[in-house]
Amino acid sequence: MRLLRRHADPDQFDELVGLQLEGCVFGLPLWSVGRKYYGSTLADIGAELSFLLEDQGRSVIAVMCDVTNGYFGRYGMPAEVLLDEAGASKRAVSEAIGEIRRLAAENAKTVELLTPSPGRAPDFLSASLVAAGFEAEPHFRAVVDLPSGPEAILADMRKGHRQQVRWGRDNFIISLVDQERSNFADFESYRALHAEVAGRVTRNEASWGAMCEAVASGAGRLVLSYFEGRLVGGTLILDSMNTAFYASGAYRRERFDKPLSHYPIYAAMISSAAAGNRWFDLGDVSLSPRMSDKERSISYFKRGFSSHLKVGHLWRWRAPADVSASPPPSAAFRDAKAAP
Repeated sequence: MRLLRRHADPDQFDELVGLQLEGCVFGLPLWSVGRKYYGSTLADIGAELSFLLEDQGRSVIAVMCDVTNGYFGRYGMPAEVLLDEAGASKRAVSEAIGEIRRLAAENAKTVELLTPSPGRAPDFLSASLVAAGFEAEPHFRAVVDLPSGPEAILADMRKGHRQQVRWGRDNFIISLVDQERSNFADFESYRALHAEVAGRVTRNEASWGAMCEAVASGAGRLVLSYFEGRLVGGTLILDSMNTAFYASGAYRRERFDKPLSHYPIYAAMISSAAAGNRWFDLGDVSLSPRMSDKERSISYFKRGFSSHLKVGHLWRWRAPADVSASPPPSAAFRDAKAAP
C-alpha cells in the first residue's frame, strides 16, 4: 500500500480516483468541471493537498482536500471521504486519518469531513475517527429522485411549493441554456443580473468562463426566467457524476412579492433529468443548533422540494487552542443562494 498525492502525480491520481467516484455517496461537485468552477470562483483556495492510498492498483481510500484560511475541507465545503468498502482496511483508514492530521497540524485549525451513514461505511471508519478526536453530527442533503418523472417530482413537494410551481408555470417564460442551446448573450444577461442583485461584481472572469465551459460541455445548464418581458431570475446547475447540483442563483429582490425561484428550480430539475442525471441535490438541510434563523429558513425552503434525503455524518476536528472558537464558515455549503 502506498500514499499518492495529487500534486505529485495528477494523472495517475485522477485515473485511480475516477474509478472510485461512481461509488461515492454524495458526489459533491469537486471533480473536473467543479474543480474549474470553484477553483476560479473562490480566490483564496489553498494548495492542492488531495491524496489517496493505493493497494494493488486500486484506490482504497481518497480525500480531495485543501486548507484555506485555517479550514481543512474542499473549496470551503467538507471533504468527502471516498472509500472502497470492499478493499479498505483498518490500516488504510488509520494511515489516511494520520495524513489528514499531519496536513491539518501544519496550518489548519479545523477539519471537516463527510462520510456515509452507518450501515454503508465500515464500522472501523467511524471508530477510527472517534479515536482520533473527531466529533460527529448527522448530515442531511435534500435530493430529488429525477427518474420518477415530472408529475411525481411535483407531487413529492410541499403543498405550498406545488402551488408556487404552478403559478410560475402559468406566468413565467423559461429560457434554457444548455449544450444544445448555448448562447453567450444569455450568459451576459445572467452576469448582469447577478451583479445587479448583488450590488457589485462578485465573480471574476475565470469563474464566468468556467460556467460557460460547463454548460457548453454538457455538464451544466442555466435556467433564465422572464416575467412581464423582463429577466427576473437565473439558476445555474452543475453536474457531478449522476447528480445535478444547485450551484448559484440570482433573482430580482424587488419582485420577491412573486415566487421567483420555485418554478425555475423545478424547470432545472426536469432539464437535469433529461440530461441523464439520477439525483438533483438541493443542498444541506441539516439543522445544527449553531444555525442562524436565516439558515433555518433556507433549510426549510429546500426541504419543501422533496421528501428524499441522503444521510451521512459530518465529522469535525478542531485544534486544541481553537476549541472555543466559532465553527468555520461552511455555511456556503448550505448554499444561502438557494433562498426564495
